[in-house]
Amino acid sequence: MIAFDFWKPGDLLLLGSMNVLLQVTFVTATTLLLALFLRRNPAVRYGLLCAALILVLLAPVITLVMQSYGTSLLTFSLETEGSDARSGTEVRYDPVAVDALPLNFSADNREQQYAAQTALPDPTEPGTLKRELHSGSVLELSRTPKKSTLVASVVPTKEAEAVQTLRITLQGVLLIWIAGTIIALIRQLTGWYRLTAILRSAKSNCHSSLAESFAEAGRLFPHNRLPELVLSAHVSGPVSAGLFRPRVIFPEQLADQIAPKALRDIFIHEIAHSVRRDQVILLIQNLVSALFWLQPLVKFLNRQLAQAREEVCDNYVLEKTDAKTYSQTLFTLASLIQSERFLPGAIGLFTSRWKLEHRIAGLLDRKRSRLTRLTGKKLLCLLALSLCMTAGLAAGTFTTAVAQTKESKKSEPVAKGIIVRGTITTHEDKPAAGARVEIIGLKPVDETIPDRKMLAEGVADKAGHYELTLPVDVPKMYTEMNILARTEHSGLLSRNRKWQGDSMTVDLKLFKPSNGVIQFVDAKGRPAKHLSLEMERRNIKISAPPGAVIQPLQTADKPAKRPQNIMHLAPDSMLILIPRKTDDQGKLLLNMFDLRRGVTLKVTGSEQFAPQWVNINTGQPEERSKHDGTYRDIVRNIKPGETLTIPLAPAQWFSGRVLLGDTGKPAANTRIKIWASQQEPFGSMVSIEGKTDEEGNFRLNPRPGIRFGIVAYPPQGTPYLTREIKDLHWTPETSKEIEIKLDKVVLAEGFVRDAKTGQPLEGAAVQYYPERANKRYTEDIITGWQSIQKTDKAGKFQIPVLPGPGSLLVHAAERKYILQEQGSRELHEGKPGGTRVYAHAFQKINPQMGKTLEPLEITLQSGATVAGTLVDPSGKPVQQALMISRLKVAPTSPDWWRGESDKVQNGNFKLEGLREGEEYPVYFLDPERRLGAAALISSKNPAPRIVLQPCGSATARYVDQKGKPLVDEMLGGLRMIVTSGQTHYDLQAIRRGEKLADEAFVVNIDRLNYQSPATTTTSAQGKLDFPALIPGASYRHVIIVDGHPQITHEFVLQPGEQKDLGEIEIHLNE
Repeated sequence: MIAFDFWKPGDLLLLGSMNVLLQVTFVTATTLLLALFLRRNPAVRYGLLCAALILVLLAPVITLVMQSYGTSLLTFSLETEGSDARSGTEVRYDPVAVDALPLNFSADNREQQYAAQTALPDPTEPGTLKRELHSGSVLELSRTPKKSTLVASVVPTKEAEAVQTLRITLQGVLLIWIAGTIIALIRQLTGWYRLTAILRSAKSNCHSSLAESFAEAGRLFPHNRLPELVLSAHVSGPVSAGLFRPRVIFPEQLADQIAPKALRDIFIHEIAHSVRRDQVILLIQNLVSALFWLQPLVKFLNRQLAQAREEVCDNYVLEKTDAKTYSQTLFTLASLIQSERFLPGAIGLFTSRWKLEHRIAGLLDRKRSRLTRLTGKKLLCLLALSLCMTAGLAAGTFTTAVAQTKESKKSEPVAKGIIVRGTITTHEDKPAAGARVEIIGLKPVDETIPDRKMLAEGVADKAGHYELTLPVDVPKMYTEMNILARTEHSGLLSRNRKWQGDSMTVDLKLFKPSNGVIQFVDAKGRPAKHLSLEMERRNIKISAPPGAVIQPLQTADKPAKRPQNIMHLAPDSMLILIPRKTDDQGKLLLNMFDLRRGVTLKVTGSEQFAPQWVNINTGQPEERSKHDGTYRDIVRNIKPGETLTIPLAPAQWFSGRVLLGDTGKPAANTRIKIWASQQEPFGSMVSIEGKTDEEGNFRLNPRPGIRFGIVAYPPQGTPYLTREIKDLHWTPETSKEIEIKLDKVVLAEGFVRDAKTGQPLEGAAVQYYPERANKRYTEDIITGWQSIQKTDKAGKFQIPVLPGPGSLLVHAAERKYILQEQGSRELHEGKPGGTRVYAHAFQKINPQMGKTLEPLEITLQSGATVAGTLVDPSGKPVQQALMISRLKVAPTSPDWWRGESDKVQNGNFKLEGLREGEEYPVYFLDPERRLGAAALISSKNPAPRIVLQPCGSATARYVDQKGKPLVDEMLGGLRMIVTSGQTHYDLQAIRRGEKLADEAFVVNIDRLNYQSPATTTTSAQGKLDFPALIPGASYRHVIIVDGHPQITHEFVLQPGEQKDLGEIEIHLNE
């Protein structure tokens, strides 16, 4: 075998470079192959790819050590025959006839000639010249009178020529490699410098909405140091950066363009990057990409690693929200940001090269692992695999050049996709050149909302033609598709279509723009210039046929009693869900909106305006009714071509400081909330949240109102109670320098565990209620659900409580535990009666001021599970239905059952937390088909089969005290009872020690059949219909007389029964 000259440093360097490339190729190829089998497990895949990245970085070290010690299993044998011989060469010996040369017989010449003759070897002796002659020797021979000259030269063999060519090639490659590495390092240093400049110029956050969302996101990481939120105009999208001082950089231009829930999800993702210290791995990635830029598999490894990292951080978000909502957030954010400049030290939602549709497909994959951390066993497996690969690299270090092998694996043919093509035209039948086209896949999820995913997007050419290609397996995942097409002036969503083979042609004609205009002004009539708005579609029924002229909004005397299933809407113009801004005149052009639908415009808070919502064409009356006590946003109705002027409420800033009462120290970086009400002295409220700064200062811009309240929360894990300042009124003077002192109390702490296994329960909600006899309790102290604390991984909780008697209520994160029941009087006064309060555990406490409360051990009892089937009268599984029972209790409302229901999917339902031997009344409703059933379910029958029957209905006619019909009044006192007892607000029954019923208004249970105001507003005859009443369920109609509830009707309907409740007299002043 031909060998390099190992005594030349150049050859050693070349050999080492080849070894490194081969090792890197082996590591990356092996790891990427293993990663293919872990595509649904991002956490494990990320760990595997990180281990490979470290091995790639260690490859030069392994090569240097093995070549230095020469202990590799693959070594070269060196040639040692003749120290002067040059390996890989041969002597070429050719006699050349020449004229006789005169001989000089001088003494010097004779001596030299003799020496030459005696030293001349015999050319006939094999191997002699090969051993003794050197390249370029010229010798004279004089055996015959005729003189001849032999020219002997040592020339390389074919093998030696190949080695020399390889050496020169490798030297060139090495030179290119080093040059490319230097360029890459300079580029990265430039990027790091630019990132440093961005971080230095970044501003502290001053937006309350961002602070509120960031604080809510941070509560998912209670034991980690959170990064700092800063704003910068030099980034297009949110990114996480900073090795030693982690920060989340949010684009200043997007601060007012993203909804709070979406902001929370974005911040959870970015905070996850910081707490996981992903910037360290990113630094290693940057170094590896610069050192091994020549190896394409390293680039692919880095790309896969970045993708896995994003998937893991997406899993953190999925702990707080569902995949569909988060996918919509990603899609919305992607439409707002531009391509980022190269910032090597920053990690953002879209800094990895990863198609958005692939990312969303992964989020919606039901088989995807949502693990965010590796278990001990998985870590050990990765460590063992890394050690094995390290040993293999060391043993297989080569000490000679190895010929490159040809590709042994041909690329697999790409499967042909589904092609959708067509032509987009305007309402004038002209080509819609440049129209944006999106293909959306649909599959049913519940009775009103389909699961949507954008499958492909493109742009129509000058002739309005488009052609998009989809993966071949799309029809297996989505039952239907529709096409969204839009231009600058109009938009359209096609009707739902079934898949039709490998090729489909869909031609679309855009609708005529509605051209409505809204002008926003301030209180003095000045235009609200460049006002940022967020838009949200309202699912109002459309009764006009496709292409018809848009009609005015339906009024209350023409109610849409039964909304359509959104999966079967006819083709219509489409509201584009993107943030917009007003122009220099404060105007917003509504040409992209179908005015037959409703839309909510959300105005984010600013120095000039309060955060407020504007509801356009939602079916609500523009003026508040006499008996409407709800918080009411701006409501306006507009017709096509009309210009509507809407004055906006000004900002009403409240500022002050929160102090820890006994010390006077500031309550730094803690939660604070402000609510607003539009009525005196009662009325519902809406709130926004913020955060104090390092000095405990706050500055909040509430929703519009006339009465306000501020709730200040203590720092986590401190013995201070939450306090509320109520009934504030804004003036320029009184709204400043508000001081809130939090009183020091007792810090109760303990653990929540499973009673059977003893395992700690993470995420359990713990809330505190003092007894009314506790003299330390005052109305400005906030307790109960507003001060919930969650248990950590060890099941530990800490919650501030008042000295004296009280109770802790515990609700597990899982519903498999048995709910315990108490009356509200028992909870607050130690007496029987009251509303029913549900919790997985009640813990009585009676701490003393100044004394440490012993840690509490609270155990929860797990219950039985029943899994049944739900079928319609023909025996077919019911695809979508509601399951209603008292087992659905939210920790935020433990003392008031609000009619919340569970979803039944594909005819299967499950009930958890059942007590052995106890029967639970459960009710089922298919609101779309108006089928229902009542059942008693217990653990004795673990797999019940429930058959739905046609629902009943009821009608009532409301009159005043003079017998005249009450017209256009929002009434409807019909309630459904799930647990028997006296009706709500029956104070006499409470005093008698009776428990009240679990009941809720039917409008709060069935949101489909009672979703629009028209369904709860009386007609011209004072009539009101109550459709879709569950057969076998108990209903009661309640009115208020002399300030007390009075039951007018109580009934149970049979399948299909229609009941006339007759005339019901209402006292509107009650």
